[in-house]
Amino acid sequence: MTMESQSIIAEKLRPILKPLYNELFSSVEHINGEKDTFAVQWGSHYPLLNNNGIIFVGRATNQWRTVEDGIDALFGDPHDPSTFFNCHDQMTWVYDNEHGKGYSTNRSAFWRVIRAVARSFYPEDELNHVAWSNVCKIQKHSGKNPEGRIFDCQIDTCKKIFKAEMDILSPKYVTMFVGNYGKRDILSYMNGGKMPETICEKKWDRYKAEVYRINNIVYICTEHPMRKPEDEHIRCLISLINEFE
Repeated sequence: MTMESQSIIAEKLRPILKPLYNELFSSVEHINGEKDTFAVQWGSHYPLLNNNGIIFVGRATNQWRTVEDGIDALFGDPHDPSTFFNCHDQMTWVYDNEHGKGYSTNRSAFWRVIRAVARSFYPEDELNHVAWSNVCKIQKHSGKNPEGRIFDCQIDTCKKIFKAEMDILSPKYVTMFVGNYGKRDILSYMNGGKMPETICEKKWDRYKAEVYRINNIVYICTEHPMRKPEDEHIRCLISLINEFE
């Protein structure tokens, strides 16, 4: 996939996401305090073929672009620092911040596990072949995962945004590092309002990964990697993706 192909995905997503983010901002405008917002990222070699590729999903970002930047700025020039959609360095910022003084991606269990799993299928430049999203798109600037009112106010719109991401990026596998955070909300919505049945589960350490299939997409739901054994977690996820190849 070339940068031109990356633009193809951006042009498909932009007209769908922009009004949804307007709706999202309206849903939380009554909640006081500075808020950060996030948009899905995909690598420059993410596959264009339908039902292909891997998307990794977290709970929410730990600080990002602020809502106060405004919708036009957030969807603006890929090289502008206020832009959060189709950024010039999306996914590659993880490489650039391996030894960051503030936030180091090498010290992040989340990114270590993602990169190890991705590298098993894409041995070179692994992050440019995958995509990354989050259940919640807005959080308070404190950096904590959205809970209570800020979760309740946004989740209905976040479900619509998540579906748009899946429709356009059309992955084969979605690995969700969420535990139970938003899991039922997202999977039920994607399955027409009903929680899908687990088709497989695999234990790793004291935890387990559960597998669901919705419209030919394999969803692997597992725990967030922080402060948990990484090697066993990585082997579990690679094994499950290979099992449903």
